[in-house]
Amino acid sequence: MKSLLLFCALLLSLSIIAQERNRIFGKAVQRSNGAPIPNASIFISGSSLGTMTDAAGNFELNGVPSGNFQLIISSIGFTTIVYPFSTENLPLRLNVQMDEKAEELSEVTVEPFDPDGWHNWGNLFTQLFIGTSKAASQCRIINNKALRFRYNKSKRLLTVLADEPLIIENFYLGYTVKYQLEEFNYDQDDRVITFYGYPFFTDKQEKRGGTPPRYIQRREEVYNGSINHFMWALYNDRLSEEGFEVRRMAHETNYEKERIKKIMASEARRNISSGGVTVMRLGVAPPADSMNYYRQVMKQPDELKRIGADLLRADSLLLPGKDSTKQLLFPHYLQVVYKNGREEKKYLLSTRQSRKAGFPVSEIFLVDESGIFIYPNGYYFPPRAIFALEYWAWSEKISHLLPLGYAPPSRKN
Repeated sequence: MKSLLLFCALLLSLSIIAQERNRIFGKAVQRSNGAPIPNASIFISGSSLGTMTDAAGNFELNGVPSGNFQLIISSIGFTTIVYPFSTENLPLRLNVQMDEKAEELSEVTVEPFDPDGWHNWGNLFTQLFIGTSKAASQCRIINNKALRFRYNKSKRLLTVLADEPLIIENFYLGYTVKYQLEEFNYDQDDRVITFYGYPFFTDKQEKRGGTPPRYIQRREEVYNGSINHFMWALYNDRLSEEGFEVRRMAHETNYEKERIKKIMASEARRNISSGGVTVMRLGVAPPADSMNYYRQVMKQPDELKRIGADLLRADSLLLPGKDSTKQLLFPHYLQVVYKNGREEKKYLLSTRQSRKAGFPVSEIFLVDESGIFIYPNGYYFPPRAIFALEYWAWSEKISHLLPLGYAPPSRKN
């Protein structure tokens, strides 16, 4: 009996030590006068693990999982603090000093904020930020009045800011997402969207029975073929088993199109009549076969994609990282095809492609030469160091966002 009691006491002691180790605590105060900041949000970006400061500005966060993360400290009226940390350094005691946010949102800068921003830009922003997928149709931004829109006509650049965290109800996946939007830009000329922020998830559980089955099924459907699924398969050397085909890719200038452009430009000559009317006159017309060839080449994109024939294995892309991580490094681009799924029809409509749905095809490239680090659960860091094109550029929006460490029920079994 004494041995049993001693064993139970030992387990309890180890549990207390583990809780103490996986702990972040401290106090949030104003830098200017040291006054405490109550009700500030303290959370790990991309997770459902968070808390609030009490009336004295104190906070405590327990049960922090292993890995490298970003701790977000935010409060309305103050500049958001992002604190990168590793669980190797836990427990952490933080004395957080927050600066009051500059009145940028109400000032006239290079371009003034549009007073009718949501009316003029809200629909476009929702499509680019939330998405246009089946899941996106069941997502709502509750506090859209927090958004501020600025459009630079000369650069054709739309910038969106928020003066408080966005509250997004995802009725498709069953989450309430509190999203600290830090940056959103849409370049209309290049059709490039860049945005980043810090999400915090709350599960929409029913009072009885926990998470409804429809949410569980939809989350797995969204996860399958996603970037996080790919990263998990890559880390665990299961690309083929999980349905992924990976090939090297390079984007090259279409030199033949450039050559044809010059030929056609040399054929055109401009004459101005005495009446001031501009007349375009072609020189000696090339043969019909040549003209047909010219037309075909001019329909080609300005940039060509060269795709390798060989399928890549995980060991050709990964290097050992620190502890349990693996480092993903590659030059140029990777093409990723997901053979266990089909493109969503709304993707074809959104990209104006009149064809049958096929396998989702995506491209990725690294923004940072040092690559990214992948953890056993598929979490990768830093998330802004990788850029996606094609299918993932369309699908990896807020409506498909899942918490860190999400794993489908089929894998848990």
